[in-house]
Amino acid sequence: MIRKLQQGKLVLSTLIGLAILWPGTTAHCSTPSAGNTTDWVLAGAGDFCSYGTFPSSFTTALDTNPDLAYQNQTTNQVALWLMKDQLSPVTATQPAGVVVLPAVPASSLRLGAVAAFNSYHQSDLIFQDMSTGAVTIWMMTSVHVSSTVTVAPSGGGSITIPSGNTLFGTADMDNDGVPDLLFQSDPTNSSGSTITVWYMNNSGTTKGTAVVGTMPAQYVVARAAGTVSRKPYIFFQNSSTGALSGWKLTGTTVSSSWSYSTSAPSGYTLSAAGDFNKDGYLDLVLCNMTSGTGSTGKCVFYLNSTMSSVSSSAYLLNTFDANLTAATSGANVNLSWSATNSELSGTGTITYDVWRLSAGSYTKLTSTSQSGTTFTDTAPPSGTNVYTVTDTLTTSGSTTSDYSPHACPAAPAIASLLPSGNVYAMTFDDDFDQDYGRGLAAIDPTKWVSGYSDGASNHGGGDLGWFVPSALSMNTGGLTLSVTGVDATHPTLYDAGLVTSYASASGSPQFSQAGGVFEICAQMPTSSYNINASYWMRGTFGWPPEIDVYEIYPTWANQDSQHLSGLSYVDQTLHYGVNPSPLAITNKATPWVGTSADAASAFHTYDAYWEPPVGSTAGKIRYYVDGVLTYTLNDSDISPYTIPAEAQFLYIMLSPKGSSAPGAHYNVQYARAWVVRS
Repeated sequence: MIRKLQQGKLVLSTLIGLAILWPGTTAHCSTPSAGNTTDWVLAGAGDFCSYGTFPSSFTTALDTNPDLAYQNQTTNQVALWLMKDQLSPVTATQPAGVVVLPAVPASSLRLGAVAAFNSYHQSDLIFQDMSTGAVTIWMMTSVHVSSTVTVAPSGGGSITIPSGNTLFGTADMDNDGVPDLLFQSDPTNSSGSTITVWYMNNSGTTKGTAVVGTMPAQYVVARAAGTVSRKPYIFFQNSSTGALSGWKLTGTTVSSSWSYSTSAPSGYTLSAAGDFNKDGYLDLVLCNMTSGTGSTGKCVFYLNSTMSSVSSSAYLLNTFDANLTAATSGANVNLSWSATNSELSGTGTITYDVWRLSAGSYTKLTSTSQSGTTFTDTAPPSGTNVYTVTDTLTTSGSTTSDYSPHACPAAPAIASLLPSGNVYAMTFDDDFDQDYGRGLAAIDPTKWVSGYSDGASNHGGGDLGWFVPSALSMNTGGLTLSVTGVDATHPTLYDAGLVTSYASASGSPQFSQAGGVFEICAQMPTSSYNINASYWMRGTFGWPPEIDVYEIYPTWANQDSQHLSGLSYVDQTLHYGVNPSPLAITNKATPWVGTSADAASAFHTYDAYWEPPVGSTAGKIRYYVDGVLTYTLNDSDISPYTIPAEAQFLYIMLSPKGSSAPGAHYNVQYARAWVVRS
């Protein structure tokens, strides 16, 4: 749930409860009544933080998370809720995440489906003209409308939806990688309703139609369909009993069907489908659009453990709450809002946080989450201030899962230095400080494993670390890797911290990537410790290759010609060639020489932009420290070898190098990766 208002400036928005304040007065416009929550109808799920060619003034990145698209049934406006990948309360530096599109569809256009046509994973909006039967696609560039297309046959002419049929969703019915449009005839017909498909090209033209099958009477498909592992699925609900069912299809043939043992809560309607918890199964979203129930506007996610069984559920808290109000009292701004409905708290509690957006920056005003529904901002800065209230559901002393909207993920810190026109699709993101904020006492097991990728704690060959989970800790600053002392069973080795994103031994996690931008924000141990702190990537098919985003040796008595010792130096190395005689080329960057800063004085960002060779285009790796280019490595520098092209996985490592290593602490705020599209 997010409630938002803006002080001191007129804002055109009807999605969130809005009060308009003029400094120095106590008057405020009344907010919409609670009944307006039924105006907003969930129309589908798709990814709007995605690939595309963005305007120069707009930078964003793909996060692969299904976002929610709503349409207001009174004003016809469209709103996008940009969703976080995991179920967690808002703990980031900003609680943004709701976008009301400035373009308003014509009054006859009903948002019937969401799907990606002209760009991989970039979702578009599909409308049905309820007057003419025509279908219009808004081709999207992230949250911007880039063009509109009226669907027509590829050979020319026109096509319209037969009277009584409703656009309800999309799925790739002919396995060509392009979503196809699905329609349902009147579900109240006693003999059942017909499901029809329009086969689509990615340009928005049709290449044929077919009948898929007959749905039982009273069963309604409400924007719930999708494609997983190249197989289309359709989900539907009995409008009388609330019972949920599903079809798996092979082409237009129903290859299997099932009924869920879990029924929809009373008053909740099947509204969308998407893989919200990223387990490879489509999850169902049901929303309550019944007026006057106390649950109006709320949505629940049914998370499938298989495609045909519900394992758990989670609520989208107070999707549309129009009761945030504000008034000025002298220099103060007094906020008040309604409590979250009791059905969501169960045996737990709901707490609230208040945020203020001023001059482009968010400030969290509540030092600790509060249970009360009023707040006074005693020091609002001059100018325009936007206030937002977020809530968190807590049960039995620990924060439980809830879906909250978030902003699109950031582009890399070095984005402005890279070729213009690049679009960054985030493929890996772990904000360790946020992990700690949502209650994780250890590394996220879906993203990292302790030790080497093969499960070993030591690889020999002069390796002095015995890498164990006890040398890893979470705190308000993020992840800390430590050297804790001599290992109890290996007296020549030291217990130390190492994490990897690829576990070949256990099978999870499995993140690796060929090419893109790899970034970390970290603070090194001080010079009193003989260690190597590093962030590097190793090939999934053996070593070499290895790309070191950085290695830093505060003190290393046995340094060799490939490395420099000292916190003012950053080693950026590519290991290449073949065993048993691998090669290496190292840049000895000096980003802080001559300044008072060094790698231990603060957190710094380190990036590698890796471009594998493709066809006749040579490979390249560009290295950066704090957004400054430090080194460019080309194919020609390592001839006859080339820049690696195979996928690599991530290592964050604190490696002991001698007896002074114990006591070292290596702090990491986040690690991220992007693929790049030009």
